[in-house]
Amino acid sequence: MLPVLDGLDEIGEQARTETITALNASLTAGDQVILTSRTAEFTTAVATAGRPLTGAAVIIPTQLTPKGAADYLRVCLAAAPSDAWQKVLAALENHSVPGLAELTSTPLGLWLIRTVYADSGTNPTPLTGPLGEDISALRAHLLDQVIPALIKTRPPSTQPDDHYRPRHRLDANATRRYLTYLARAFPPAITRDIPWWRVAATLPHSRRTIRLAAGLATGLGRDRAGRRRSTRDQARGLATVLTARLTAMARYLEGPGGIRVQPVDVRPGNAH
Repeated sequence: MLPVLDGLDEIGEQARTETITALNASLTAGDQVILTSRTAEFTTAVATAGRPLTGAAVIIPTQLTPKGAADYLRVCLAAAPSDAWQKVLAALENHSVPGLAELTSTPLGLWLIRTVYADSGTNPTPLTGPLGEDISALRAHLLDQVIPALIKTRPPSTQPDDHYRPRHRLDANATRRYLTYLARAFPPAITRDIPWWRVAATLPHSRRTIRLAAGLATGLGRDRAGRRRSTRDQARGLATVLTARLTAMARYLEGPGGIRVQPVDVRPGNAH
């Protein structure tokens, strides 16, 4: 068994240093482990710990060459690429389109080219035109098209072993709206994680607190005649309140930039 500690850079600065120290203290000459991290965070952790990982071999990926990128795309294409793809491959090998060459020097950029154009069967002619000259415009264009391309190339599947396929056809605009909401709620500059249990907390606090408190008071209070409600009536009232609160949350999330939620009626006799 070979343990893999993936993402040293994704934990706190002190925790990174403590991890390096703990590994040095616990690993023996015969132990093996793979540790992944961004270069800057790993370098800082080692410096703070005061010693590197004993006996570790550090592997840093280098930039892809234009020829390497062309070779990779050629493998992804049909045996006889179209004339448009031949022009793209030649432009990469000759380094004649600066933006295209720079973008494909990283795995992410090359993956974007493959996903948006090669896998989806889209005509790649724009890559060798004015768009390919400007890396910023090219990157923005690819990021704008990657969601529709992924949906197109990953049709729904009901097979239990297709873990990375959706169970139903996704809508590109709705998917973009969901992801935009999450990106705004969890800015990359602040966090690299999107913990699902914190999504509800992105709603305005006052709206959640006041409405829920008022609803609970209504659901668990007295009836119109002032009599204390029975346990069954309290449960029914609470279920009604929760349904109303979920509906209100769904309507809020469906606003501009929000996400769409389908509320379920949880009142007695309406279970689904």
